[in-house]
Amino acid sequence: MGSSDKKDIIEIIDKLKQSDYVLYILTNGVVLSNKIIKEMIQILNKKDVVQVSLDGATSHTNDFHRGEGTYKKIIKTIKKLVNEGLKVRVNMVVTKYNYKEIPKVYQLVNKLRCNSLSVIPVVPLGKGKENLFPPKEKLLQIEYEVLKKAQTLFTPHYFGILGGEVFNLIPMIDIPKKYLQENFNSSCDADKYKAHIAANGELYPCVFAQHPKFRIGNLLERSFAILWESKNWRVFREEIVNKKECRKCQYLSLCGGGCPGITYEFYGTIKRPDPRCQI
Repeated sequence: MGSSDKKDIIEIIDKLKQSDYVLYILTNGVVLSNKIIKEMIQILNKKDVVQVSLDGATSHTNDFHRGEGTYKKIIKTIKKLVNEGLKVRVNMVVTKYNYKEIPKVYQLVNKLRCNSLSVIPVVPLGKGKENLFPPKEKLLQIEYEVLKKAQTLFTPHYFGILGGEVFNLIPMIDIPKKYLQENFNSSCDADKYKAHIAANGELYPCVFAQHPKFRIGNLLERSFAILWESKNWRVFREEIVNKKECRKCQYLSLCGGGCPGITYEFYGTIKRPDPRCQI
């Protein structure tokens, strides 16, 4: 991001906090300057979260995924944010090349005094369309061990990969009928209490739905309150519940229809099942 983008971000954050919104700020941790962090501290409170991407416990693993030299910059940024008292969540995108390091990343997050670690599966878009998925059984075993550790430490909190991998898990397990509810609730919270703000102020339903078709407006031109009530949400909100193939599936109450943003990028429509679905 350029210097003008950084200025816009601080302006957007300030305007949102004036309306008492809780913010999740996503960053790659590479370009956050001391000046920007200082300005963020003056605006954010203890409810807000800064999420920093880190894809390995070592520079070798992380830099393989995120580019040479990024590991040191990311760790430096995390330390700055934590030392300034901000709530930090580390986010790890898991592939077949780094899934074994989940326990070590959790230990590192604990050492850095971060609030939480979230682990999500690689999204099948762009380079993610390659065969990057880790072996499911081994992944689940590793996560189980981390969860046991997290229960003894209480913090940092662990938000695992199970939610994103529900499509892959379903064929592996026998789910009791009591969990297969008839009532359908979409797993997507973008049309309920979450929205994504790009660095230039553009508002979208979520980070995976940054497409002109789903553009809601720009926060530098209109307030969030006005844009939240905009008719522009209608396309996203109406199409998300019209997945005929999903409505016939007995597991719909578990996966909630998947991610419409990923589905659109993959198929050009959000009316089809999530591309990760194996049913």
